[in-house]
Amino acid sequence: MTRLILVLGDQLTPSVAALRAARPGDTIVMAEVMAEGTYVPHHPQKIALILSAMRHFADALRAAGQAVAYSRLDDPDNTQSIPGELIRRAAETGASEVIATAPGDWRLRQALADCPLP
Repeated sequence: MTRLILVLGDQLTPSVAALRAARPGDTIVMAEVMAEGTYVPHHPQKIALILSAMRHFADALRAAGQAVAYSRLDDPDNTQSIPGELIRRAAETGASEVIATAPGDWRLRQALADCPLP
């Protein structure tokens, strides 16, 4: 059974709990979404650095043999929210479960709790 492993932009380390729980056949989901870059003001350089770090980390995961579903900010199919991207990737892969390390942001924690995927 395929599971989705969510990795957020502030969790870019192989030792994050969600990645440690990954097993063969799982798909790692990473998403650049407008909702995360605009809910509070951020300096444009900070946003650029986070997106660059995310892209490099995704490349490193792929190089290590992991399946990564990465949504770029300019992807026309990008739903622009983390729950929306999880639902989209679940539909693509047939996954019915998400493994995630708890986000540090309460707003995002609530959005994940409200997501219809367990």
